[in-house]
Amino acid sequence: DIYIAALKLFREFNPEQNLKLLENLGRTMISQEQFCQIIGRLRLYQVLPASQMKELPKVILGDSNINAATKGYIDNPNFGLRGRAKISCWDLMQLLNEAAKQSYIDKFLERNQNATDFAVGIQKALRGEDTENYGWFLG
Repeated sequence: DIYIAALKLFREFNPEQNLKLLENLGRTMISQEQFCQIIGRLRLYQVLPASQMKELPKVILGDSNINAATKGYIDNPNFGLRGRAKISCWDLMQLLNEAAKQSYIDKFLERNQNATDFAVGIQKALRGEDTENYGWFLG
């Protein structure tokens, strides 16, 4: 089963598509106001009724992950503001992925993938290509 799953993974991997996706993340910018809106909505998301959560993309990042990403926004030398007015969706993805590293080992990979999916969803929402309701996190 693992062998078959690995073969399927390798067959379905499209390096050109993934490269384009990552390049687009670096080209899509997030203002400080948008970042604050995203962080606020991530916090609000955690306490929404289940019926409302069903209408939104699944986010499994916890409060400590969100706090770490917020702290990184200010002081991360690689992906934070660094004197800029905006960060890219690539930076957002990296901040969330670094924050996910603080998770227990059994949740790290799942949260890391969720952080990447979230950043891609935000990027699509900013570009008007949102089909999964990530725009909610932007207000």
